[in-house]
Amino acid sequence: MHTITEAARSFETRMLVLETQSCNENAIVFYRKNGFDMIGFDLYSYSNTDPERHEVRIEMGRKQ
Repeated sequence: MHTITEAARSFETRMLVLETQSCNENAIVFYRKNGFDMIGFDLYSYSNTDPERHEVRIEMGRKQ
């Protein structure tokens, strides 16, 4: 994560954005610890039954 954030800074990016599934709790905890917040979700990226299984695409972002 450190390498990516430093590379992004060197390009003067304003924000890093990533995607994970709402059911991937370990990833969400990791990203939050690294300064990312939820910025959106998409109910239609996966199959029709995924929301019932709590598998929703979420986007997380971190300002630089």
